[in-house]
Parts: sequence; C-alpha cells; structure tokens
Amino acid sequence: MVAPFFDYNPRRLKQYINVLRLRIYIAYYSIGVTFAETETITTEQIGKFTAITLRYPRLLLELKNNHQLLAKLEKDAVDKSISSNNSIILGTESIANNQETGNANYWLKNYPKIQQLLCSEMILDKEQKSDKKYIFENSSIKKLLEVSPQQSLPSKYLKLREFLAAKKWKEADYETYLVMLQVAGREERAWLRLEDIEKFPCQDLRIIDQLWVKYSDGKFGFSVQKKIYQKLDGMKKYNREVWVAFAKQVGWLEGEGEEEEWVSYADLTFSTDTHYLGHLPVAGGYRLGGDIDLLVLCSSLWHRLVDCNI
Repeated sequence: MVAPFFDYNPRRLKQYINVLRLRIYIAYYSIGVTFAETETITTEQIGKFTAITLRYPRLLLELKNNHQLLAKLEKDAVDKSISSNNSIILGTESIANNQETGNANYWLKNYPKIQQLLCSEMILDKEQKSDKKYIFENSSIKKLLEVSPQQSLPSKYLKLREFLAAKKWKEADYETYLVMLQVAGREERAWLRLEDIEKFPCQDLRIIDQLWVKYSDGKFGFSVQKKIYQKLDGMKKYNREVWVAFAKQVGWLEGEGEEEEWVSYADLTFSTDTHYLGHLPVAGGYRLGGDIDLLVLCSSLWHRLVDCNI
C-alpha cells in the first residue's frame, strides 16, 4: 500500500521504514502512550501520517498550524471515494504554487496520492483492524506531532528562543526587532519599509510567530494579534474605530476621547500575567517601521500573515 505511494522507489521506502520505526519508538517507549491513549494514537495513524508528511513536508508545517486539517483531508478523501464507487483515479500531480492557501480541497486536488493513501488500510504489527470510517477524527494529530522529530532551529533564532523560554519577554521583544531587521537586510537602517514587510519570508515569519505562541502558551504572537484584529473586522480598509478598539484590546492604548494616550514602551507589561491577549510582541517599542504609521505597519504585517497562511 505504501510502495505505490512512494512510486516503488526503494530509497524512499527505506527512509519511510526508518522514520516510521523511530516515530513508533518515540510514541510507545519515549513519550509513552498509555492504555487509555491507544484510542488516540495507533500504529496505523503513525504509518499514514509518516508517509504523507515524508512525501509532502510542507503539509507537516500546515498540520502544525491547523490541527483539524488531517481529519478534514481524510473525511473528504473517504467521502469522495465512496461517492465514486470506491474508484480512485490518480492523475499527474501538479506543481502547486507555494503561495496558495493549503486546505483539504487544495491538497486532494493537487496531490491525488493522498486520497489513495487515506482510503487504504494499513494494519501494522498485531494491531486489530479498526471498524472506524475515519481514524483521524479525534485529537490524535497533537500526539502525532509530538512523535515527529523537530527540525533544527536556524541559528539566528536561538537567542530569541532562549529569551522566550526564560520568560524574558522584554529581551525577547527587542530580539524580535533585531532578527526581523537581519532577515530583511535592514540592520543598518534599523527600520523596515512596507515593501520589506510585504516580501518578508514566510518561513521566518512563521518561526518567529510559533516561538512566541509556544512559549507564551498562546497568549502572545503576531498571529494572536491578527486574529483579534480580524474579529474586529479590521482587515478590509482603514477604520479608526476598529484600530482604536484593537489597540485598547491588546493594551497599547489607554483612555477615552481626548484622554486617549499610547502606552509607553517602558510601561508595557512584559509578563504573561497581563490580562491582554496579543500584548506582545511590539518589536522593539513601536519602532520597527520607523516613521510609518503604526496602523499601516501592523495592517501590512497581518496581511502578510494571511498570505503566508499563518
């Protein structure tokens, strides 16, 4: 079943077997899967997850950001197979544009082998055959991501991770400012132009955001700020009321009417004890964009997050 998925390539099959063994070992002997958790993660799940993410590594990144994607992929694949009398027509896989938004329809349309794999049976060891129509409909994806060896972090982000892991939020915020300048090649100028933000590499933006989200337990991060702004309907065009509401919601603006005043960088709360979601990062105290209006800067950054599917 896996052989055709890898086009019967012996080197890829050997790689698959080695990675599969490692992930099963991590799952059952390293992080451990208790008896109760055998309903959550099975060798069949690990086997299919390993095959898909080995052949399509970009999908692994999207699964980390969207824990429902794999279940949706499986449901759509199985349902389409049933509606077509269990016949799966495999066409030539297209070379998809990396800028496209990854969703279930996108992956099944461009990579039909995924449907073939998800609709087939994979029984490993002496595991009992499951009578479930869908095997990824529970929260298994979180456990599957745990057993996946992490890619090494680029060296330029080691200091940022160190600050975040140590809960040194102010130092981490300033380091975010510095590393964004480095990525954009604007260290000498010390600020980013709108064109720099609009072309900011998705991979780097994703790493920065994931580090903030991870070490703040989901309280801080660019993606957290973007979601707040989206809920206020602020992704369309300039609306001062929406912007003011956002700035107050994340704790950057205080007061009402003529008493409204921006909170100084020194007075921000560099702690997860703050009740403000999305309070950080502010990337060096509102100076990332130099003289660019903060609303314009943030709006451009959040649109870039959308483009990068973050």
